[in-house]
Amino acid sequence: MRTKHYFIFTAMFFVSISTVSAFADSAIPNWVKQVGEYWITDQIDDDGFVQVIEYLVQQKIITIPNAESPEGESAASIPSWIKTNSEFWVKGDISDDEFAVGLEWLINNGVVRVSIQQEDAATIESPTSEDTTGLSGEVTIGLILPLTGDLATHGIENHEGSKFGVEEFNKHLESIGASWHLKMISEDSATNPVIALEKLSALNAKGIGIVVGPETSSNIRNIKGYSDSNNMLLISCCSSAPALAIPNDSVFRLVPDDRNQGTAIAKLMQHEGIEVLVPVWRGDTWGDGLSRAATDSFTNRGGQVEEGIRYNPESPEFSASASLLAETVRESVEEHGAGKVAVLFLGFAEVLQFMQSASEHDILDDVRWFGPGANTKEHKLIDDPIGLEFSTNIQFTTVQFAASKNPTYEKVQEHLTETLGTDPNTFVHSSYDVVWIIGLAMLETQSADVSLIKEKIPEIAEKYSGAIGPTKLNEAGDLAQADYEVWGIRGAEWIHLGKYTQSDDSVLLN
Repeated sequence: MRTKHYFIFTAMFFVSISTVSAFADSAIPNWVKQVGEYWITDQIDDDGFVQVIEYLVQQKIITIPNAESPEGESAASIPSWIKTNSEFWVKGDISDDEFAVGLEWLINNGVVRVSIQQEDAATIESPTSEDTTGLSGEVTIGLILPLTGDLATHGIENHEGSKFGVEEFNKHLESIGASWHLKMISEDSATNPVIALEKLSALNAKGIGIVVGPETSSNIRNIKGYSDSNNMLLISCCSSAPALAIPNDSVFRLVPDDRNQGTAIAKLMQHEGIEVLVPVWRGDTWGDGLSRAATDSFTNRGGQVEEGIRYNPESPEFSASASLLAETVRESVEEHGAGKVAVLFLGFAEVLQFMQSASEHDILDDVRWFGPGANTKEHKLIDDPIGLEFSTNIQFTTVQFAASKNPTYEKVQEHLTETLGTDPNTFVHSSYDVVWIIGLAMLETQSADVSLIKEKIPEIAEKYSGAIGPTKLNEAGDLAQADYEVWGIRGAEWIHLGKYTQSDDSVLLN
């Protein structure tokens, strides 16, 4: 049932706007609601929302009949009623046609700049990947990773891992006399959910339905609806949000979901004598999920969790969040003592900017800090003088998904270390194995048909053992089980400190 607020809003709208079109033919895929949710929860700003709507309308992914941008000046900003309307639509309180009224207003008033011809108003279906049964020649897959943005360091490393996987798999195909070879087309998500959707749509338009990536859970969350609806296949090296552990969707992930990582972090902190935890986390799908997993596990172990800081990952600086954190930590230290209090930071490369702000508060380097795999081996922390001093003082300690050491692991590690000039993150091995699992599924089915490959992936993953070791998947299509390595910044460098073993919930430090 629609709320009274909606009817008041509708009446005000029709008084203020002269004429609108009938929207019987409007077409808005249901997954676009994820974009609206990002906007109304401030995970993307007004400019980001406008950019994605422009792209979706221009590409005819959504259809707004009888709308065309005017010449001349644009409207100065998005009216507040548009955001209100979007919230009603995301919640299901108004229909697609009613939501389209607001989109038409944005177009007709020049906020969204597109040109739509009347005869082109019908929805155009995206092409599906070709059935290439009986493979020969060049078989193309896509890759979407953050080569720029907050996770560029890991993205570049993981890109090299997948690239090496293609090279090695093609050597295998040549050795068995296969008449085909893999080619990978790479796209940069810029660690941005809106751009990731644009890149996925572009790959689909080229007939590429099998994609390595994206890397982040927020990106996958924003594009999986499109992938599900267009019979595409995503295989991620690194996404781990529990909210995306969904059986029978279009996403596979060669890493356990973060209920595993949260348990490992909680056990490590308990092992280190921490009794009171103050969490600080990135305000997105990944951060929310990992924060919940870690704090729930810590509480179940008898620990105390203070009210934490959920920060905006798009913020250019973190002085306000650091001040709030300092206040909470000070109160906890006064009550429990510095040795029993810790900060759990869950973020990406912005960890450096956050620690630079935190360094201005003496209390914040009096306690231990812990972090996730996303921060493990983050070289920015030791390359920056402030970051190095602060992370050393807090004995910054992280956990990272542990690959099984084996000859394939060593081969990948050696190649990537030489290529990159630095010790890479563990996810490069998952990135390598993803390519092999895709390739082996194609080899066994002699097809690049998405439906056939999607059906074959679990079987191949159960039999395959690669750079990370066994790759058996669970019913949600995620890696079934894994241990975690413990790393920390000690003596101006990242040092391997020990291991968390999932089977017996134990931590063993060197």
